[in-house]
Amino acid sequence: MCGISASFNRVEAFKLYDGNLERGRYSAGLLTSTLTNDIQHRTEVIKRQNPFTLADVPEDRQLYLFHSRAPTSRTTEYDPLDTHPFCVNGVYVAHNGIITNHDKLGEKYEIDYSLPEVSMVDSYVIPFMINHNKQHCDSWVDAIIKTLNELDGIFALWIHIAETGNTFVCRSGSTLYADRNTGSFSSSPVFGFSPILEGVLYSVVNAGMFRVHSFKTKPIYFVA
Repeated sequence: MCGISASFNRVEAFKLYDGNLERGRYSAGLLTSTLTNDIQHRTEVIKRQNPFTLADVPEDRQLYLFHSRAPTSRTTEYDPLDTHPFCVNGVYVAHNGIITNHDKLGEKYEIDYSLPEVSMVDSYVIPFMINHNKQHCDSWVDAIIKTLNELDGIFALWIHIAETGNTFVCRSGSTLYADRNTGSFSSSPVFGFSPILEGVLYSVVNAGMFRVHSFKTKPIYFVA
């Protein structure tokens, strides 16, 4: 079990991350996004084995996206390559759940797992597929929806596109609670937060969280 969380407020973002540590303390990932001018965004990622402290979280960022991970069956020792978020050509994804058809998707999309930059973790297929599908879709949203419609299993995701600075969240069979007015979200329940709808892709902006598109859900069981 893992946890994902985020906020546009640094202190709240850390509190939400800290509230998800009961879901997993094996490794931690943080993505921050900052608008450097009217059209360019700066994306920075920190990965580590030990949990973050507030002092580890950079100041003066606009968005803070966290992931906390529990050990899995493939876990042997800490490896940044297997730590969320996963990235393929500027498509970042952090995931809670399990993708049951990741082996078949890896074959379909011809993922070369022998490459040193490719992770064997099931979550890796998601940014790989989004990046691939964008080549055949008119927009990032279309590429994300095409990808989500192919996933079997359960998941809660945040997705960040470095090129545009856009961030999205969704869930299918897994929990994700949010304050729709601020854009903050958490895998663990938070007072004042409510579950986002399953099968709906949301855009996360500093004015809140907004529905973008629907996708097919095919959960095999429920995960907290």
